[in-house]
Amino acid sequence: MVAELVESYAYGLPIDQFWAEFGDVLLQVTRKIHSFETLDQESTQLMSQFESEKQIVPDYFSFRLQLFKLLGGFTDVAERRTKILSPVLIDLYRDEFQPSDNSSQRTEDLTSNRNVEEAPESVEAENVQKPQRYGRKRTSKALQLLLNVFAQFSSAKSVFRESEIREIYEELLLSSEPELQKAALNCVFSYRFKFLTPYRENFENIIDEKKFRDELVRFTIDEQNSVVEEEHRLELMPFLM
Repeated sequence: MVAELVESYAYGLPIDQFWAEFGDVLLQVTRKIHSFETLDQESTQLMSQFESEKQIVPDYFSFRLQLFKLLGGFTDVAERRTKILSPVLIDLYRDEFQPSDNSSQRTEDLTSNRNVEEAPESVEAENVQKPQRYGRKRTSKALQLLLNVFAQFSSAKSVFRESEIREIYEELLLSSEPELQKAALNCVFSYRFKFLTPYRENFENIIDEKKFRDELVRFTIDEQNSVVEEEHRLELMPFLM
């Protein structure tokens, strides 16, 4: 019922009027979630105490999930406001997901021995603190839902901050979470690359653990047995690797 109502507003109201309301709610929820990050240890313990005593605590994480689900009902309208949505996706990935993702590899330009020595400590501190503030499962779910929205866009190259968004897609292809891999793959296919589109089913099989080995053989460098056309090979292989 709520989804149908919001969708009717999305298509019935002038887009600026709708996004003045919906976008403001989305940004407020995001700020609320990030404000929890800055709570000191005492405040965090106090919040836990309230939760254990069954006091009412606003669940902004669940509310954000619902907002992302709603976006899936009017992706064409959402695509016209990527100046709002792209920063939300980038911040969600960089500030919430990456610090809690043990499989992500973050590189830095280390210009001195001092930086080299201190980097592991700072990275370790970051990886220890942030996962305690953001729930891993709900962060992954939020990212997946928002990626599903972006995957439906008709002009992937035109989204706000496209180069950063595409970088996120490509990094998530290496994720250890199959659902995120699949969502990222769908986003990549939204570009409709001529060298990639014919092999969609093959790539979907690649990220399926049960089909991975058999499908990988089909990408052999042997031209006679490979499913990849010669003219596509050069551009396609980086996505496979």
